[in-house]
Amino acid sequence: MNMKILFFFFLIGLVINLSAQQKKEYVCLPCGYSSDLEVHSTPGVCSSCNMQLVDKSTITFKNVTMDEFCKRIAANPNALILDV
Repeated sequence: MNMKILFFFFLIGLVINLSAQQKKEYVCLPCGYSSDLEVHSTPGVCSSCNMQLVDKSTITFKNVTMDEFCKRIAANPNALILDV
């Protein structure tokens, strides 16, 4: 009886673990193409720009104020600015 209970809990844990692994989402890093909005369930390569798809949870964005932006440009006058 105890073995059946242990086996049952083992199976429940296994199912929970597998379902958590399958929920990863993969996206292309922002490149300006329409594929920036596509979400994939498996890793691979973007069909538009050929960059590797990355785990969506690893991408973070930070909005900067105009003052912060101007300070960064002033500190890095050779910076290349891309609007994507």
